Amino acid sequence: MYKIELKASVLKDIRKIPDVFLTKIETAISQLAKDPIPKQAKKIRGYSGHYRLRIGMYRVVYRVQKKIEIVTIIKIAHRKNVYKKL
Repeated sequence: MYKIELKASVLKDIRKIPDVFLTKIETAISQLAKDPIPKQAKKIRGYSGHYRLRIGMYRVVYRVQKKIEIVTIIKIAHRKNVYKKL
């Protein structure tokens, strides 16, 4: 089991997300503890160990540290804004 960590900025991101997507996002994040790199995850070019999950119009960007078994959620945002200032 991997430990899930959230950056402080992610808590601000969560407040902006509609409830319809929020439950799906929470479910997807909890599944990362069991399988940190699911089949639907895509690797982000130019960043070592960084992946993204697509949940509707929103993206969850996270980093996997395999040696210490930690998944750090870096950003959750709408698809048009998620990659700005990553």
